[in-house]
Amino acid sequence: MEQLTYGTIINLIKKIESDISGNDKCKELNNDTDLIDTGIIDSLTMIELVTILEDDYDVVIDVDDLIPDNFRNVVSIYEICIKSRKK
Repeated sequence: MEQLTYGTIINLIKKIESDISGNDKCKELNNDTDLIDTGIIDSLTMIELVTILEDDYDVVIDVDDLIPDNFRNVVSIYEICIKSRKK
């Protein structure tokens, strides 16, 4: 299993965004980019990202944690993943 890092999350978001929309909104994506305000993360992207994180990185994100602030930027996504790691 690949180590979950900020870079891993950035790459996942870029892949999902490219697959879903076919555009390149993520070109300048970094750890602090506001993913909600820029439109990079929407509900479909969030669900796709959560599915990949849960399937590939031993993370179980509680439904109560599926709020925009937890997906605001790469740092907040990483933090919710660490909190949600399977024990």
